[in-house]
Amino acid sequence: MAFARSYPSSGSSVLLRLSLPNPDPEILICGGAALGADEAAVNGTFLTSADTWPHLPCRGRPSWVIQEMPLPRVMGDMVLLPTGDVLIINGASAGTAGAEMARKPVLNPILYRPGSTVPRQHLTYGRVLVGGSNPHDGYVFSDVTFPTDLSIEAFHPPYMDALFSALGPRIIGGGARLRQL
Repeated sequence: MAFARSYPSSGSSVLLRLSLPNPDPEILICGGAALGADEAAVNGTFLTSADTWPHLPCRGRPSWVIQEMPLPRVMGDMVLLPTGDVLIINGASAGTAGAEMARKPVLNPILYRPGSTVPRQHLTYGRVLVGGSNPHDGYVFSDVTFPTDLSIEAFHPPYMDALFSALGPRIIGGGARLRQL
């Protein structure tokens, strides 16, 4: 089956972390809608979303590498974390973007870890705030398949666990000059 990745088909994309002095850009795309998903959704049929993430290393003669995702996703959101990993949240596994044209909400986040030999050193924060959902033209709180949701949730990446706190940077002195351990 063929898939479209841009709106209204709503795959999401991110430029992976660059490393100097030789930055080789890499693009990652997550999911998307099946071709014809918009017409099918209007008629009450919600086609399964893409379960692939095309990956484009932009060096030499670039060519797409297609990898399989653990589950299909459309309208997902990708967040580049301080570690270089990519958090993929939200979306649905059937249908397409647009007012009430998707079904089967995806409740499982995915952590994509691009292969790298570059050590990742980062600050000890990097929480991700996830807020609400509204597939309607206005706020609709009842009598619909997916009512407007105004909740907020904080995602704490695994590296923020207290077990790893000794591995993060910390201030050990003050005054005119600071040292970082």
